[in-house]
Amino acid sequence: MRTLIVLLALVAVLAAKVIRMETKKTESLRAKMIKKGTYHDFLQKMNLARANSPMVLATGSQPFIDYYDDFYLGNITLGTPPQTFMIVLDTGSSNLWVIDAACKSQACHGYPDSGYTKHQFDTTASSTYVAESKTFSIEYGSGSCKGHLATDVLGFGGLTVQTQEFGVATSIAEVFGYQPVDGILGLGWPALAVDKASFLSSPTARIKTKNHNKSSDEPDAFAQKEIIFNAKERDTFK
Repeated sequence: MRTLIVLLALVAVLAAKVIRMETKKTESLRAKMIKKGTYHDFLQKMNLARANSPMVLATGSQPFIDYYDDFYLGNITLGTPPQTFMIVLDTGSSNLWVIDAACKSQACHGYPDSGYTKHQFDTTASSTYVAESKTFSIEYGSGSCKGHLATDVLGFGGLTVQTQEFGVATSIAEVFGYQPVDGILGLGWPALAVDKASFLSSPTARIKTKNHNKSSDEPDAFAQKEIIFNAKERDTFK
């Protein structure tokens, strides 16, 4: 019942407000590894990890290959006072998770080749953090993560959600250690959510170029973008 009330309140807020969330483009990790001469060894390591993945052994499916090129990332905050995280905006999943400060593995801190030191969520520093007894485990095409669920204050695009359920990851696959990210924000359908811990019920998201004078054919047209919730700008689309 509480979840329903929170969801209805959030829908009402979304209906009344257009939410803009800026995204950031990262440098290609693959290009950096090629320059350093480490890309071949890295691919061998990742292919071995995929071959031993429980998901692949159980289903025989072929996961997509992540070539570690550009990412489009967005900032969110969690907790009181807010802690900032750089997250992947993923339309193929529906869970939100960030890395727990208690995770001591190298992947949780970020490998040197990534050129990025990860931000971890310090649960003890947030006065509004509430741990849940439920655990979560998510298998993506390129890796997995697991930990426990919690609720806290979420901020993104100028919107504040007072009681957002999300995952606090205590273990992440090595592949995430090479990516310049602190977690994943799933924007997919709620039915995709593990343990029904969906980020939002069914947000309407559109991506637009901030500079309206650029067309998508230009090589740098996608360097800076926004995700717009609950609206679209018609002059952006041709």
